[in-house]
Amino acid sequence: MDISRHVTIVRMNVEAERERLMQTGALQSARQSLSPMGMLTVFTGLVTSLKRHHSINSALVPSSETKQLLEYPTTPFLEYQGGFQDISPVVTKRLVIPRHFYGIRDDYLELSEDFRLFHNLHSDRGDQFTLIQDDGNEETVAQLDQPDKSARVRLSELKEYLLAKEMHLCIQTHILEFSVLSLTDLGLREGVYQGSDDLSRWKIDFLEFDEGEDLNGLRAFTRLRVLRFVEPGKPKSEVPPKGFEDFVIGLTDDGEEIEHTSDPDSLANYFGANRGAPHFLTPVSFRKGVLEKYRQQPSKYKISENTLQCGGLWSLPIDDDHDDKVVVWLGDLGEKLPHSEQRYWRSFNFASDTGVSRTYYQRQLMAEMVESDRAEHRFSETYSELLRCGGDNLGWDPLLQLHESDQYLLQDVRVPAHDEQRDFDGLVLALAKILVDSINVKEFRRFLSDEQREELGKSIEVLEAATLNQGVDDASDHIAFLKNVQAMRSSGSAHRKGSNYRKIARRFGIEGRDDLPDVFKGILEQAVSFLEFFLELTKNEDFRRNSQQ
Repeated sequence: MDISRHVTIVRMNVEAERERLMQTGALQSARQSLSPMGMLTVFTGLVTSLKRHHSINSALVPSSETKQLLEYPTTPFLEYQGGFQDISPVVTKRLVIPRHFYGIRDDYLELSEDFRLFHNLHSDRGDQFTLIQDDGNEETVAQLDQPDKSARVRLSELKEYLLAKEMHLCIQTHILEFSVLSLTDLGLREGVYQGSDDLSRWKIDFLEFDEGEDLNGLRAFTRLRVLRFVEPGKPKSEVPPKGFEDFVIGLTDDGEEIEHTSDPDSLANYFGANRGAPHFLTPVSFRKGVLEKYRQQPSKYKISENTLQCGGLWSLPIDDDHDDKVVVWLGDLGEKLPHSEQRYWRSFNFASDTGVSRTYYQRQLMAEMVESDRAEHRFSETYSELLRCGGDNLGWDPLLQLHESDQYLLQDVRVPAHDEQRDFDGLVLALAKILVDSINVKEFRRFLSDEQREELGKSIEVLEAATLNQGVDDASDHIAFLKNVQAMRSSGSAHRKGSNYRKIARRFGIEGRDDLPDVFKGILEQAVSFLEFFLELTKNEDFRRNSQQ
């Protein structure tokens, strides 16, 4: 910028320039209080411009030394030749460490390992650090902005750390504001102004440059230095008690909902506790959509038959052997689920006059090893058995295992809870990836003639030719099923209901189904049949013998 033009602009805004050099707002910002969940800036690398230089540094100091630092005549530490030089004997360690590599490699910020380990923080890229809560939710505790060389830490976790270390965090803010106007022009006078309180000390110098110095026309500047301490948190007298939600467990004769707490200590059991209260094993019903939240985060949650699991944090037994609902024992809701998850489940809760399924009852209460008759459970069991036995029987897998990034598709395969085209299309896509795209084309090509190897390349074509060449009985229906799945995946579904789902039903030979969930249930039953066919194929002696030639 042309300096003469800059001077003209500044003179037209003398009042604003005066406010800027007084740094009142900067002082207030450096000393402002924060909420416990607020993010506190603990580091900012030196930022320079024509009118302003700004930096924030911080260090941990023993709590017993805070008074000494508040009385120290100069700032406790400062940036020096690309690194840091401590000029106070009580500065012990840093929360954020600037790493410098002399221009050979990029500089970057690093969060104290001690702080990371204390809170067991996770980071994928080293710039955002998250804390995994008891319920599996993740919250950002620290954030490093590498391009801007700044760092922020959440106050609540910082105070917990300081309490354990018996330390305070000392934050130094250093701001220089320059002006092309003199202090006299701005109605200010040279001098030093300072103040302090129990946790901070500040000092602002009003200065002018000597005449004759070549400073691009700059004539005056102010220097603000703020020393602020963040004190440790207060010791917690006790761990707050776990909360328990009330759930609807039935209806009165007048149709009013009956609610009861899920606190296991308030429920009856088989040992005589709380006589007259609902039993621990009281069935509680939820709309099936309650599981959709967990299906959307397969890296965190796993849904298997009769179990919902959040990593290694919690696991909930569930009865998902129903078309329209999920049933959970009342006591399990209180005992197994964190309170935040209980609140989520409560929003799907409704009164039902039917209890747990026969399969769940026999497994849970009768300790019987019974198989589920639901299509999604049979699909999962048969698919797992095929992966276990296929390689052992043939020496190779007829269906290739899914890539790690596609593993979530397996728990996505289920009869959808809603009559929505979007859900249906997603499920068809999952089936196509699991069954069609995973056919081990390389191995099945062994059974083709030289001419077929040159002509055929698609997975279904190769499988069809291989089974025909080997004289495998009953393969045609399963090949037709795979072709229908592939066609559905390729074309997509243009309409939500009406004639569309009837067309789908006719294609798969399952007329008479009422809606898309019902249609997909029929498709899933055919998918199970295909997996069973593949499993039997691995046990076929002729096929096994020919596959090893």
